[in-house]
Amino acid sequence: MKYKQSGIALLQALLITLVIIVMAIGFSYNARDQVEIAADFVARTEADLKLDSAKSDIMYWLSVKEVHKIRPSGVPKGWNLYGKPFTLEKGITVSIQDIAGLYPINLLGEASDRRWLTAIGIPDSQATTIAAGLASIKNQSSSRVGWASNDSVKRNMQFLEHEFRVAGVPEQFIGRMSDTATIYPTTYLNPLNMPDNLLPLLYPRDAVTAVVDARNQGQLTQSMLRQLTGISNYDRFFMNIQMHPVGLYRVEVQSEVNDIKVNRLLELMLLPRTKPYIYVLQERNV
Repeated sequence: MKYKQSGIALLQALLITLVIIVMAIGFSYNARDQVEIAADFVARTEADLKLDSAKSDIMYWLSVKEVHKIRPSGVPKGWNLYGKPFTLEKGITVSIQDIAGLYPINLLGEASDRRWLTAIGIPDSQATTIAAGLASIKNQSSSRVGWASNDSVKRNMQFLEHEFRVAGVPEQFIGRMSDTATIYPTTYLNPLNMPDNLLPLLYPRDAVTAVVDARNQGQLTQSMLRQLTGISNYDRFFMNIQMHPVGLYRVEVQSEVNDIKVNRLLELMLLPRTKPYIYVLQERNV
């Protein structure tokens, strides 16, 4: 009987020990999860702060530098205004796109849209179908509220990807179209700041290759563009051509801290004054 009681006591002790071990393991995992959550929260906060700092730097630079003038030296080394991502500092990646370098989808008709779509690599048959779908949306909006002037249409058209889906654009083309188009009614195109994949809208493919190579080497100027393309007179082009920014910029900033990434899209407008001022048209995290 004595040995039986001892065995029961030993079993109870083992069970209690097992329960304590299981509880300890649970507490350990819970503590580790809490530490990871706290670390991610700190990293996210730091990423947000770094992003805000980068935003201030970009807005300051755009407001104090005379980027509206044809002056390559006004662009800091490594920066560009044609949407190619560059590193601002460790953990901060930025792309700045001069709106004058984008296709103004609100202003032009179906034939020009088709030309734009084929220029960015969409096959002719699909470009024709997509251009017709976009024309239908434009006509409906125009008949209801005025395509280029009504604020509600402008706000809706900020989200070009949504509009392209409504028009039945295949998913594989939507990103390419959104990256090369704008809803803002720019009055001219700036070839110096057009994205690489939009340059075929104006130039033959072989000239585009030479232009992109010169751009990547930091050597592209107005005179070199004229030399590489052989074009000095744009009077017969479907849009006015100018060689300076329009004062509207699409900016994307990505901040990364400990694998936590924060992305923010900005649309900025430079207000020309004695002391230029940058106004935020739109800002959202994505």
